[in-house]
Amino acid sequence: MPVGLGPFAHGHRGQEVGIMMAPQVQRRDVAAAFGATLRAIRQERGLSQDELSERADMDRAYPSLLERGQRHPTLLMLRLATALDIKPERFVTDTVARLEGERRTDIALERRHAPR
Repeated sequence: MPVGLGPFAHGHRGQEVGIMMAPQVQRRDVAAAFGATLRAIRQERGLSQDELSERADMDRAYPSLLERGQRHPTLLMLRLATALDIKPERFVTDTVARLEGERRTDIALERRHAPR
């Protein structure tokens, strides 16, 4: 079952793309996956957290808190996307991919350790 960041999401031109949040996906998991996505893109761009916060015109601690999963993504991610020169939907697609990858890993571990 695909995971998502809410009850539904809208793709290009507003059409519903139908990704649903699986019950086992917790809000803290989304925050951690988003944080890992933000960190990866920031590092891919060769920016420090300070440089990113300056470009996005936000408090310098905010990107750090997001990357550590201590803050949940909000519409401020639009400013981060602009500062990183990416389309905002990349945050969503990369975060969902991380969540799905973690879920596949968790399922594989459960199967490996299940009694036979």
